[in-house]
Amino acid sequence: MIHAIFVLIFSFAIGQLIIMKTNEKFSVRRDPAAIRQNYDFTNLRGTALDIAVKHKMLGDLEVVKTADNFGVSFGHFAFSTSDGQKFLGCEYYEKVVAVFEAEGSATSGQKSTMEISGPCKYTENLAKIQPALIPIKKIMAELPQDGEMSFQGELPVNIKFQNLTDSWPTQWSLVNVRMEAPQFVFIIDRNEITKIMGQPLLISVR
Repeated sequence: MIHAIFVLIFSFAIGQLIIMKTNEKFSVRRDPAAIRQNYDFTNLRGTALDIAVKHKMLGDLEVVKTADNFGVSFGHFAFSTSDGQKFLGCEYYEKVVAVFEAEGSATSGQKSTMEISGPCKYTENLAKIQPALIPIKKIMAELPQDGEMSFQGELPVNIKFQNLTDSWPTQWSLVNVRMEAPQFVFIIDRNEITKIMGQPLLISVR
């Protein structure tokens, strides 16, 4: 009887130790089995990590459009910092910013731009960053003018327009993506977007 109790206690202790070690892998306390191999980059460093993250974000990019709203969802990932701490992307980065240039619309030689920024939030399965949707139909019902506006939807979103003409552009090209943390910014520039995606990403918002 004593032997059976000892085995039971020992098995329980081992089980608890395994659970504790498992939870240490990612500070969000997620089951590591959910961190699929195709976006777990915790073993990469330096340039290899940068390349993997950029390909993941753009490779899983999804344009989300409804009759009234528009947004872009990027791929999500797990990584390690230089000191070995492991994070999910949206644990470490607080904000995602996507910058677009209008096709065929410019003022004084400067292309019209639209900058969309929102909080970095991952989806339930950890694979995607939730899109910050903008009410594009509502925006285009107003007269075009440079400036900033904010909306409180499922996720709060801020939009900044520059160099607009007297009519709203309907074709926008993604030229820059940024993930912002308090002391670090991760950037994917226009050349990298074209190289990774094979062509410029042109989106219609009609």
